Amino acid sequence: MSEIKDLRQEGVKTNIGGKEVNLYFDLNDLCDLEEEYGDATKALEAIRSIKGARHCLWIAMRKANEEITEKEVGALIPSSDFTPVTSNLAKALWGSLPEQKNEGTKENK
Repeated sequence: MSEIKDLRQEGVKTNIGGKEVNLYFDLNDLCDLEEEYGDATKALEAIRSIKGARHCLWIAMRKANEEITEKEVGALIPSSDFTPVTSNLAKALWGSLPEQKNEGTKENK
């Protein structure tokens, strides 16, 4: 079984729409990603596409504004900022995923 690290992490800071935003994924966000992609780790792959990145970014940002739409989130990101934002989004998602214990360790047998 996985040990889940503290998901109330600091997150990853990035500039979106001229404002510094702290990106992180809480347990509810991870559940939503799992529901959408079948596995939260597959969301990391989805971030490589423009549509997937916008969707994952919306999930991360809606905690600060529950009424923001996915298209409104997309409008905040000029194409020149897409690469740094998605890089920080991937770091935030990776940092939010539960850590896995090695199956072969003594304590797991």
